[in-house]
Amino acid sequence: MRKHRSLLPFVAQCPTKVVRFRLAQANGLGYSWPDYLAIAHSGAARSMKSLELIVERIILSSRWLLVVFYLGLVGALALYAVSFVYKFYKIAIMVFTYDESDMILAMLGLIDAALVASLIVMVMISGYENFVSRFDEADAEVSFLGKLDSGSLKIKVASSIVAISSIHLLQIFLNVQNYTSEHLMWATIIHIAFVVSALMLGFLEQIMTRLKK
Repeated sequence: MRKHRSLLPFVAQCPTKVVRFRLAQANGLGYSWPDYLAIAHSGAARSMKSLELIVERIILSSRWLLVVFYLGLVGALALYAVSFVYKFYKIAIMVFTYDESDMILAMLGLIDAALVASLIVMVMISGYENFVSRFDEADAEVSFLGKLDSGSLKIKVASSIVAISSIHLLQIFLNVQNYTSEHLMWATIIHIAFVVSALMLGFLEQIMTRLKK
């Protein structure tokens, strides 16, 4: 009986078809029914554990697909930089013909573009660090690196959107003669909606922080 029981570790490590064959042999060699069930359960457990590990590795590896999106944002940022240079060029050649109001509107346009570009950079860097992999040698170069989790990132994005919306609204009011009352009303309502959304996100983040403590 001891000689037959020494086969247990070997049988438990075999694939399913081999396990069945070995189990049949083991049963014929005098194994008891509990031993038969123990061998079957051990083989099934090992198969499920291997499948579980494969699934987990696939899911964890899928995070690298996000790199495609972040590289796309890099390309979008490069195109936006070209657009910014073109805007700056138009302002430069018209600097002596613009009046004060036109110059303020032009500067607000450049500030708006800078805020949008900063938002893209923040989403790229924080998203990559939070969901893909940590940067090895960039802590000294980027101050917010490692300090923004997904909740903080949402608040930063919402704040940036509010700032961009504020600039757009200011541009509209500085050029109010070109807009109707209805357009002004809806622009104000949309801006207020952005502000309320940012405040709600900040309030919810505070609640989550207190619950974690």
